[in-house]
Amino acid sequence: MPDDLPIISLESYRIRRGDGYCLHRERHLDDNRRTLTCAKCGAQLDVFDELFRLVRDREQMIYMRKQLTEDIEKLRATHDRLKSDVRNARAQLKRRQYMREKDEP
Repeated sequence: MPDDLPIISLESYRIRRGDGYCLHRERHLDDNRRTLTCAKCGAQLDVFDELFRLVRDREQMIYMRKQLTEDIEKLRATHDRLKSDVRNARAQLKRRQYMREKDEP
């Protein structure tokens, strides 16, 4: 990588507002002018960058949903195993109580 490449500060791409930096989460699409602006701070947004962000966020949500589905399946299996363990423990307790009652005169 060449050493003569300039270092770009991200500060120039963020819009400072009274309560901090605007992350441009609320967007306004003007289909007549074919422009995309931030609804909070009014900054002009690059359409390709926003489309890329939407696609990336969607892919991340799909990945997270897959992970959560796997976690749910693991929890269901654990729940079923624990339910079975409780059922077995109750049965053992009943057997022991029955044996005690049987042995007592």
